[in-house]
Amino acid sequence: MSFNFLLATTNIDKAWILRGLFKEILWESKYKYVTLQDIWSIIEPDEIGSITERAEQKALYYGSKIEEDLDFVIGSDDGIEIIGYYPATPASAEMTDLILKDSFPIGTTIIVHRSIAIFSKKTQEIFITSMKIPFTYNGNSDQIQRKKWTYPLSQVLIPEGHTSTFSQLTISEQQWFTYLHSQKEMTEIKAWIETI
Repeated sequence: MSFNFLLATTNIDKAWILRGLFKEILWESKYKYVTLQDIWSIIEPDEIGSITERAEQKALYYGSKIEEDLDFVIGSDDGIEIIGYYPATPASAEMTDLILKDSFPIGTTIIVHRSIAIFSKKTQEIFITSMKIPFTYNGNSDQIQRKKWTYPLSQVLIPEGHTSTFSQLTISEQQWFTYLHSQKEMTEIKAWIETI
């Protein structure tokens, strides 16, 4: 059996990471992944609530708006926890700018909290899970700034156990690192998909 998935994001970096996570649990040759940029231009919904609520809103919103031949819609939202400074809060332009402005010492632990909501268009059911991905702040000596459809923090965060920033890793290394910190949750998603 094969399925078509919509990765409900316009962020190119996030789409690659999500595709990699799902590639680890499902045979990619059996599945097709598209992003919002691939199929349709649509006004993005307002993002309100917690990290998990935002992921759920995206999956349900795009699941109800898009008529293409899709089986599942994957909504994802990230939050940022800065150990010793800020608890986990939904990622925002303001929080990203605070990090990019070198507001924290090099070596500060930053945890990316990622929630994934996967909506079945067939059954109208949704499955939601969350994971924590650990990084170390590397400073911003290159004065990286936010750009539309990218993830600038990947250029200033070093994945736990590595010496290079996330953006300096190959796409395969990025996907594998993320999967290692999401293995349990992704296994649960796979089990849920197989019941549909």
